[in-house]
Amino acid sequence: MAAIYANAALTIVAAEGEDAAHGIRGIKSVSNPRSTLQRVFKLPDGIKAIQRQDSDIKRSHWSSRGWTYQESLFSKRKLIFLGGSAKWECLCNAWYEYFDLELCELADERLDVFDSSKVEAFDFIKQLHQRQVATFSAISWPDITLYQSLVCDFSQTNFTYPEDVVDAFSGITTALSTVFQGGFLYGLPEMFPDIALLWRPKSEMKRRLPQRATNIPFQIPSWSWMGWHGAIDKSSWGSGADYVKRSYTRIDLMISQRTIPTVKWTTSDKHRQVQQDIDSTWCLHNTLHLTNGLTSRQPDLPQGWSQYNYNCREDNSSSPERRIPKYFFKHSSDSETEFWYPIPISEITPGPISPQLMPFISCYTSRC
Repeated sequence: MAAIYANAALTIVAAEGEDAAHGIRGIKSVSNPRSTLQRVFKLPDGIKAIQRQDSDIKRSHWSSRGWTYQESLFSKRKLIFLGGSAKWECLCNAWYEYFDLELCELADERLDVFDSSKVEAFDFIKQLHQRQVATFSAISWPDITLYQSLVCDFSQTNFTYPEDVVDAFSGITTALSTVFQGGFLYGLPEMFPDIALLWRPKSEMKRRLPQRATNIPFQIPSWSWMGWHGAIDKSSWGSGADYVKRSYTRIDLMISQRTIPTVKWTTSDKHRQVQQDIDSTWCLHNTLHLTNGLTSRQPDLPQGWSQYNYNCREDNSSSPERRIPKYFFKHSSDSETEFWYPIPISEITPGPISPQLMPFISCYTSRC
């Protein structure tokens, strides 16, 4: 479904009501008339002010559903019917039926009459959509901060059948798997297992238990956030973003914790007849920014990476180590983002990586 929305010329969103049967109000001879509640206030000098009740799509039933999340995320253009009015959203801007966008051009000259916060809101929406384009149309490296943002939103959505959470999130993992090496295991990126398993609830969560009557027992593993409904602490994966020095999703964020892998993870079926290693690859080069440069005793930089000298007097970015770094790095796929150390970046391929979903994980380590 994600591919359908992403390639559609326009997505029509009927966001009113509690289900799809509610339909779109105001279609003559087809549906009930729409309700547009407005209050008119007469002001001095013949000026009239109109107050209407804005409908926040974030509070709509449509926005709370898990299956509609990808509809909102991937659609390039949306015509949204909500609160008795129509709204247009595209990758450039947003238009409201009850709001004259021509007034935006006069905002700076007429701030005494026009609410400038509306202009700021439109600018924010434009930036949000531009970021969406960068996210799924030109994603070139595994951004765990972006992943965290998507999961924190999605984990609070509702399903008639809670077990659908795996399939409903697959549209997102399909898009991200082009650059997240190894794909995803029940919503957790396999290249970041030590980080991904650190998720924690922000408040009380409810177990997602299967509701369909079936002869095949299925239960989402409790170690995955997919197995729970509720809010996730947004700082859960903070330590995993220490490879990013500066990007559009993270700008000079102070990293107060670090994660150091000490175990090897594996996944298996119920009877452990089939086992598969989970390769934790994000930390393969996590000390290169502290070394004295690349020497014959050190491995070459991974393909596509370039090394730059770091000057702490000119840049106050926070390093993942307490020691002052010597270098930072860039990848050829993204000239703007700076990294503290190289991470594996898969070449973008037409199809997703779909590892076999095995519900049990285990780990082992060597004694120090």
